[in-house]
Amino acid sequence: GEEFADVVRGRKPALAVLFPNGDMRMARNFYENSAMSHVMSTLLRHMLQAVVQHLPQGRVLRVLEVGAGTGGTTAGILPVFPAAQTEYVFTDISPAFLGEARQKLRDSGFVSYRTLDIEQAQSERNLGKFDLVIASNVLHATENLRSTLQHVRQLLNDEGRLIFLEITSKSRMFDMIFGLLDAWW
Repeated sequence: GEEFADVVRGRKPALAVLFPNGDMRMARNFYENSAMSHVMSTLLRHMLQAVVQHLPQGRVLRVLEVGAGTGGTTAGILPVFPAAQTEYVFTDISPAFLGEARQKLRDSGFVSYRTLDIEQAQSERNLGKFDLVIASNVLHATENLRSTLQHVRQLLNDEGRLIFLEITSKSRMFDMIFGLLDAWW
């Protein structure tokens, strides 16, 4: 709030305020500790428990998280997955998030980390096909949703599923925070 006027007047870049000197603590706190995040993580965790419960013995579940960012969603759902039966790929468009995620999730040996721009066709990537693609508040930030969903489809196997969370109601708080970023619009 203190720096809002400087951002709006163009004196300070919004990213410098949201991630001061590259520090992700403020964004991490927002994504991981808000009441809404707890509710959504709980719902997602219950949904994934149902998927895992029906996983045949010995079958490896391939999971891709798109736009995983600070890892708030990831940390909340990883305990649901059986380590011996899960291959979890944590992705984000920015490599800056990957190092922090590696540190934060270091006890989860079944997680690998990759950069991924979901707005780009996947034919050049060697990610393979996934049983689940998880996307939490990321798909809306793409330029062309139809194209992005086609790219997600390329990553799913024939019986694969997309599980996504998106904020669908208007919120002045989100407009005040993320509305300062060019990508929001």
